[in-house]
Amino acid sequence: MKNGVLDTLISEKNVKELILRGIHYIVGGRLGNISSSLIKLINRRLKRKDGKTTRLKTTNGYLVCDFSKKRYAKDLYELKKQIRKAKELLKKPDKILKRNKFVENKDKNKFRLNKELVKKARLLLGIKGYYTNLKKSNRFVIKHYYYLWNIEKAFRISKSDLKVRPIYHFKINPTESHILICFMALAVVKYMEIKTGRSTQKIIRLLKSITDARILDTVTNETIVFRLEITDEIKRLLKQMHLPY
Repeated sequence: MKNGVLDTLISEKNVKELILRGIHYIVGGRLGNISSSLIKLINRRLKRKDGKTTRLKTTNGYLVCDFSKKRYAKDLYELKKQIRKAKELLKKPDKILKRNKFVENKDKNKFRLNKELVKKARLLLGIKGYYTNLKKSNRFVIKHYYYLWNIEKAFRISKSDLKVRPIYHFKINPTESHILICFMALAVVKYMEIKTGRSTQKIIRLLKSITDARILDTVTNETIVFRLEITDEIKRLLKQMHLPY
């Protein structure tokens, strides 16, 4: 996708492939995977000031980070809850197999609280990262990353309203044709949403209410069509899409 937003695993190999194809990307960064020294640097730069941003150059492109007080409060609540659960697990060695990222097995069957990981998590409270190869402003990168919800919405529409699944084909050509038809239908309904300001579900429901009754004259072999009266709401909808009725 040219100048698109991707929410996928970032790696040096993927970055090289994207650049080779001339694709600009904005990808959510998993900050828990970066080094402690880099996390400390990001933390020092942001100074836990609401709305402050910073940018660093990495092998995966630019790493843009921002700090949010609202996100900090949420992250702190979740961190405290996870630490509390970890401590409860440590009191019950027989239940230690239950997964908790803050419980570490340093020696064989000797579990303890991973203080280093807790410290790292505290430094990341309220911080979110984004990898990109765009030389636009930090605010531009962050703003456009949040357009991701449009992509997620499109996937939901294709799965539910347009019935892209289940696919009953077993050969590659019919399967690709099915997906192509669904993708074209998605482009059409997105156009209708933009033009009318209504949801896909609402548009489909209104258009499906337009019905015809067909009567065959067996003497003349003529088919007579009677259309159900179109409501004012449907007329407005069709007018917004520049369609006749």
